[in-house]
Amino acid sequence: MNTFAEILKITLPMLVVAILAYFLIRQFLEKEEKRKVLFNQQQLKLEIQKTMLPLRLQAYERLVLLLERISPANLMIRVNRTGMTAGQLHSALTQALRDEFDHNLSQQVYVSGKAWESLRSAREELLRMINSAASKLSAEATGADLAAEIFTLDLQPGKQAYQIALDQLKEEFREYFS
Repeated sequence: MNTFAEILKITLPMLVVAILAYFLIRQFLEKEEKRKVLFNQQQLKLEIQKTMLPLRLQAYERLVLLLERISPANLMIRVNRTGMTAGQLHSALTQALRDEFDHNLSQQVYVSGKAWESLRSAREELLRMINSAASKLSAEATGADLAAEIFTLDLQPGKQAYQIALDQLKEEFREYFS
């Protein structure tokens, strides 16, 4: 019996130490695994940011270019041809405006919802301006008459929607990249 007690005195502390070591090592390994997962997630985020930064910069550039291209003066220079009727110019302007916007639809994923909404508003405002100018003219009006009416509407006091959208993009760009 004495031998059994002696063996128990030696075995029991070893068993307690082994169980304690097992739980401590398991806890350490779990924490280490969580740390590795967190580190990998951070690395992935950095890689995504590295990839996304040039794409976002390019998106802002493209959308600023879009707004410049759809300003009435620039749109008129590109679309208006000598001898066009007001109806032909109206159709060409609205088509060019829609094409320009549609060509840049994918850029919305890189800018804020507020900036994209201001771009959409600018497009809608320009379409309204073109349609309003066209509705004021007679069926015999020339493209020059329509152009003059659009420029008259564009020069009215107050900031135009495309300028507001441009300012919004510039402000957002400075906020993110300055």
